[in-house]
Amino acid sequence: MTPRTPSSVALFAGGCMTLASLGFTAGAQAEGFVEDANFSLNLRNFYINRNFVDSDYPQSKGEEWTQSFILNFQSGYTPGPVGFGVDALGLLAVKLDGGGGTYGTGLLPVHGAPGDRHPPDDFARLAVAAKAKFSETEVRVGEWMVVLPILRSDDGRSLPQTFQGGMITSKEIKGLSLYGGQMRQNSPRDDGSMDDMFYGGASSDRFNLLRPVRPAGRWQHLLRRSAEGQRRQRLDARQRHQWRHPRQRLVQLRVRQRQRAFLAAAP
Repeated sequence: MTPRTPSSVALFAGGCMTLASLGFTAGAQAEGFVEDANFSLNLRNFYINRNFVDSDYPQSKGEEWTQSFILNFQSGYTPGPVGFGVDALGLLAVKLDGGGGTYGTGLLPVHGAPGDRHPPDDFARLAVAAKAKFSETEVRVGEWMVVLPILRSDDGRSLPQTFQGGMITSKEIKGLSLYGGQMRQNSPRDDGSMDDMFYGGASSDRFNLLRPVRPAGRWQHLLRRSAEGQRRQRLDARQRHQWRHPRQRLVQLRVRQRQRAFLAAAP
C-alpha cells in the first residue's frame, strides 16, 4: 500500500487549484485545449446500514454516512498534428456519521489496530492523467477511471475507483476500436491509498489488456430484427392458441344445448 501523505482537505483544495490553473494556462497557450474541455462537479450523499444476524460475526451492524465531492476536468487537445491534453479528478469524501463499532460498509477506510479500528473523518485523492492524440489514436498515461468491457472502475461507494497505468486507444478503422495497455496499481473506492490490484483473494501489480471492440454492424442489426420478429410470431401464436380454446368450448356448449333440446322435444 502506498499512502498519500497530504491531508484530505488540503489535497482536495490543491486539486481544485490545479484544475483552475490548468484552465488558465491552457487558455493562454492553446484555444483548443479549453474550447473542447469539460468540467463537472458531482455531489454524492451515501448512507448504508447493514444488519449482521450471524452471532459469530464480530459486530452486530455496519452503518456509515458520507458526503462526497467529485470534480471531473477533461481538457481538449492543443492544435497541431499531435494534440496534448490532461484529465484530472479531485475526490473528497467527508464522514457524516459512523463510529468505531459500525465500520465496514465500504464507504470509508478503516484505520487502527485490531480492537481499536475506526474510520477517519474524511479521505481524498487527486488523479491526473496526461494524454496525446494523433489522428484517431490516443495515448494516455497517469491515473483515471477506466471504463472498458474487460476492466471497469467500481463506482458503487463514496468515491470511484481509479487505476494507474498507460493505455493506447485507436479508432483509425471505421467501426473498430482497439485498446491496449497496462495498469499497474489502483486506488480502491473506499480508500485514498494506491494498492496492487486484487480480486478473489489474488493480487497483482500489473494488468495487461489488448482488446478489439467492434460495434454492432448491419448484420447484427438484421439478426436482432429477425430474432425480434420470431419472438413476436411466437407471442402471436401463443395468443391465438389461448383464444382458440374458449371458442371451442363455446361451440361444444352450443352443440350440447341443441342435443338436449332435441332430446327434450322427442316423443
